Amino acid sequence: MKKLLIILALLTASFSASQAQVSFSGGPHGGLTFSSFPQGVKDFYGIGFGGGAHADLNIASFLTTRLNFDYNMFPSDKTKLKTQFRVTDPNGNPTNDFDVTGGNVSIIGMSLNGIGKIPTHSSVTPYGMIGFGLHILNQSELKVTAGGNTLLTIPSPSSDTNFGMNFGAGVEFGLGNRTKLFVDVKYVLIFTQNANSSHLPVTVGFTF
Repeated sequence: MKKLLIILALLTASFSASQAQVSFSGGPHGGLTFSSFPQGVKDFYGIGFGGGAHADLNIASFLTTRLNFDYNMFPSDKTKLKTQFRVTDPNGNPTNDFDVTGGNVSIIGMSLNGIGKIPTHSSVTPYGMIGFGLHILNQSELKVTAGGNTLLTIPSPSSDTNFGMNFGAGVEFGLGNRTKLFVDVKYVLIFTQNANSSHLPVTVGFTF
């Protein structure tokens, strides 16, 4: 809760610090993300997907403060997970006739970003961004089943909330009628207790 209050306080400060004419905008976004989890875990996860919403405080034509809410899901590779378990048939012989389900990782993120735009005086505007925030990591329960029977259950670990930072770049396209389309790529680094995690979202969004 203290971490969340720090983020909200900094967002409030960015509102009061601006003495110029400001405007507000926001919208949805989504896309794919590429995982880079700690050693021993990363082999079981690859491409994820996600989406969310953003709220923008446009301080000037070249500067925006963006509050992002994101949800990303990384399905586990069930084929690779199966290699970690040994199951035998009623005769005691090894068998591959079993299923592994669950073990998916999700990340809920809330971040505050500064976006610096290159004024091109056209409908296409490149930008760079940097920010920080909070990330809640969860993993779903994992089960090994065979013939309708549960052989093993690994409960979900408790969720973990950590600070993180991100930086990246993108391009914004003006569509008219105060609507913009953007595409960006950023590197998200999450400072976990044992080994840091990261992922690389490729995001497409609309701002109204």
